Amino acid sequence: MFSGPIAVGKSTLCKNLESNFDFRKISSGEYLRINASQKNLELSRENLQALGDQFDEETDFEWIVKDVSKPILEENADHGLWFVDAVRKRKQVEHFKAAFSHVCHVHLTAREDILLKRYNQRNTDGEIKEGITLYAEAVNHPNEQAARGLIRFADHVIDLSNTSPSAAAELVFNLIEGK
Repeated sequence: MFSGPIAVGKSTLCKNLESNFDFRKISSGEYLRINASQKNLELSRENLQALGDQFDEETDFEWIVKDVSKPILEENADHGLWFVDAVRKRKQVEHFKAAFSHVCHVHLTAREDILLKRYNQRNTDGEIKEGITLYAEAVNHPNEQAARGLIRFADHVIDLSNTSPSAAAELVFNLIEGK
């Protein structure tokens, strides 16, 4: 499972793991988007964070294991390499480690100037668009602060400041394979 700050490169790393190492993705975000749509909520970052917080409160942070991960893994029991695209809170990590015997928590990090640049590159025309949260607001959100704090509890930390997504994917694969 991966944790790390916004714009660190989790999605790009995960795409590399899928295409180059036959990993499959368990997406908490997809689960939140489906539930938000069913509740007729706008699919904004803020609404998805609030919905995730609601599920955390209602399930003592177990929704990401019981409602998202276990059903996918049970349906695909023949596949061995999986990743959870993002955990944001320590209690989520603890539930994964309690539920599954082979769990590796990798925290991704990068220098703050690089995170800001990557975040701003998401908006290709440089204009602030409706629904785009300013970097300063995103960084100060409690979920972002919790995600950044997971660096203290990770099994491994990878600094993506100067590491390509493909090199990071290979590093993750080697960590999992015990190389």
